[in-house]
Amino acid sequence: MSVFSKDHVAKAIAMVPATASSTLRLWIERGTAEGLDDLVSACEAELAARGPSDFSKEQAAVNARLAAETEGLPLEERIFRAFQQIPPNIEEERDLIRILHANPGISNAEATRLYGVDKVALVIGHFIHWRVGAFHGVLPPPPISDLLIERAPSPEGVRYTLRPETVSAWSRLGIV
Repeated sequence: MSVFSKDHVAKAIAMVPATASSTLRLWIERGTAEGLDDLVSACEAELAARGPSDFSKEQAAVNARLAAETEGLPLEERIFRAFQQIPPNIEEERDLIRILHANPGISNAEATRLYGVDKVALVIGHFIHWRVGAFHGVLPPPPISDLLIERAPSPEGVRYTLRPETVSAWSRLGIV
């Protein structure tokens, strides 16, 4: 029997979407020890929905809001709202987005050459990572950026093409 009241547990469960990942892991540990199965389940489900993202409290709150705003929307609208709320950063994302848009089917090697830094795959992963809340419930198995980009194997390595929904959403936003 837990010393925690049902009301306190219910309040904690309601806070799960806007809670830092590190805190959720702590709640899982403590909740398991206290027999708070509903809280543990809610925390585990939230961490699973976040994929590999490890959010601070602030990032969790932004992504919880995005999840609520995009629930049930088609992929293009989710992409639009995600990048409207959290625009691509100038330092990394925007240049790579333009390279991918201008060169459908570009190889990783060519994208790296044009981008100038050998971290194309990392930055592509960040397209979703920082905005994962908008894709709550529809994340594919890794690599989760497959929601935005089609990957095709080739003798030169992987090739990238933006999905039509991605091009459409980013065009509406003036990103491409």
